[in-house]
Amino acid sequence: MQAPVSAEDVPYQKGARPASETTTVDFEKPDSLVGRTLDGRFTIEKNLTDSGADAGGIGVVYLARDTKLMGKEVVVKILNETALKHPDIVRKFEHEKEALIRLDHPGIVRILDSGRLVDGNPFMVMDYIKGHSLRKALQMAGKLPLEVVASIIESVTDALSAAHSEKILHRDIKPENIMLTPIDEGMYRVRLIDFGIARVEESKLAPATAISRAIGTILYISPEQLIGKLDLTPAADIYSFAIVAYEMLTGEVPFKPKALAEMYQLEKEGVKTPPSALRPDMPRVAEGILLSALEFEPEKRPQIARSFGRFLANELRIDGRETERFFASVQTDYSKSPTQSVPSQDLTDAPTVERIRANPNRKSALLMRWTIPAAIVVVAISLGLAFMALDITDRSVTETEQIPNMIPADLGEKREFSYFLWVQKMRNGVKFEGPFKSSGQEVFESGYKFSLNLRTEDDGYVYILNEGKDNQGRVGFYVLFPSPKTNNGSALVRSGQEVQTAQNTFGGGRGTEIIWVFWTRDKREDLETMLTADLGANGAVGENSLEKLQAFISQYRNESRDVFKDSAEQRTVVRGKGETVIHRFELEHR
Repeated sequence: MQAPVSAEDVPYQKGARPASETTTVDFEKPDSLVGRTLDGRFTIEKNLTDSGADAGGIGVVYLARDTKLMGKEVVVKILNETALKHPDIVRKFEHEKEALIRLDHPGIVRILDSGRLVDGNPFMVMDYIKGHSLRKALQMAGKLPLEVVASIIESVTDALSAAHSEKILHRDIKPENIMLTPIDEGMYRVRLIDFGIARVEESKLAPATAISRAIGTILYISPEQLIGKLDLTPAADIYSFAIVAYEMLTGEVPFKPKALAEMYQLEKEGVKTPPSALRPDMPRVAEGILLSALEFEPEKRPQIARSFGRFLANELRIDGRETERFFASVQTDYSKSPTQSVPSQDLTDAPTVERIRANPNRKSALLMRWTIPAAIVVVAISLGLAFMALDITDRSVTETEQIPNMIPADLGEKREFSYFLWVQKMRNGVKFEGPFKSSGQEVFESGYKFSLNLRTEDDGYVYILNEGKDNQGRVGFYVLFPSPKTNNGSALVRSGQEVQTAQNTFGGGRGTEIIWVFWTRDKREDLETMLTADLGANGAVGENSLEKLQAFISQYRNESRDVFKDSAEQRTVVRGKGETVIHRFELEHR
């Protein structure tokens, strides 16, 4: 095996792409790459392969730092020489790369770069996700709270729907491939990873095949995948995720085969133990929706991941919010031929909450009228690997030592407000795209401008602050709302009223903006004085009030709150109890 070549050995030629400091990998000694730089950009820090980041054994996976992006942590995956001898595996590697290129969604891990080493081994560079897998959360907590399950369901099905709209099937949905990154107490950024066995229709990088072999992970595989059926639809991914949802709710999987051959029969017989038998607080309507996604025949399941997820999530939420609004614009676009049109849903025949609640025992046919006929979503799915449970997994994750508490306290009487960002993309100080709406759970570019929009469901007084540091490194607070130019300078916000801060800028390169939202039912003279009367010229809370403000935060910040993302409106919703609710969140930029 050729030794790695360093930059000192290969001179730089003007006009050509800089030579890679590392151009080959000794796959028998993958740790030898640690400390080297790949492609003149990515400094390798750690071999992640041995920790399970590539359980399929098709290559090596490294933690690296991107020297062109201020040392940003990334994951580098390199296909090994043994894998290069198998065209099917190379094809899947190319499909994974193409899937991540085509999918620009905050709920899906991003690809940052790709290329080939001098000896021909392809590599790709992806985001490094800090946090923990859903599997880790299940191991630590068992059953998850209904609100947490609802939030994860919404996020994952939204990401799946984005993939399906690009004619991409994930085909390996399982807890290990769902990452949770803590953002705030009770709030998580959820991302879907590992498109290593994804089916990419109309691929531009690698041709499809017509090999019919089972592929996926046994406990979460759909029956049609299990028998190697070619005509897979998004219902296959929905089935797999329904198993994950069942496990989040009950702590168990619905099917427990003793052998591979037994799984198909168990799925054909259907779920024997309904979720409510293992979880008494499971809402009956939500149970019916979940079981409809576990129907044996694909055409009897929901066909649209996003609407299935939102419908189910809303029924899991304790307050039973209205769900009909989610159906207004739901469509799918997964036809094999670009000439085939996909009709909009017939909303007049969609199941309403009232119909389902009137007959909660309807399970097998609960969402049949909601689904789109299978004939319009049939696509020739080829399966390229020769073994059942190939697990080409990029677990690009640092497992935190302790998982944050995922069990919210009883909220009692609820107060609610929600917010989103209007973000204007800027390039060298000039607008070039947007503005776009964001729930705030993504990474923004420095230089982008943003304003925070907030709506409260109760009359009350609202204050929005930015926490920062001055030139001496001292912590300070800057009032974003109210201001003389917003809401006539008043903190009073009526129920249903939408207020907006002045436009601000993500500046200073890589960093995090810390935002505080205070809501009080009645006017607090002490707070009013601190946040309106005793302010500096730039909106900074005065030194005389700083200590009092920090004491106020300490008094209320640990009160019970429930925070989740409303994907339909791209909002973050905060619910608390009592006369004062405080919420802290972070906006990351680079």
